[in-house]
Amino acid sequence: MTSPPAQGTCAHCGRWTEAGIRHWIPRASGPEIEVIVCADPADCTPPPQPERPRRYPTGRGA
Repeated sequence: MTSPPAQGTCAHCGRWTEAGIRHWIPRASGPEIEVIVCADPADCTPPPQPERPRRYPTGRGA
């Protein structure tokens, strides 16, 4: 017997999903945490990450 699809915001991509997978993460210090992720990896598209600024050597130190 399978559980019904979970509805909610995907923890990976941040988009609403009607057919997700629900995971429960146990915690010792409090109640369990419910995490929902997209069931189909093709539907789960995380938002693009901003480009990190380049670090140039300053000539100091090393």
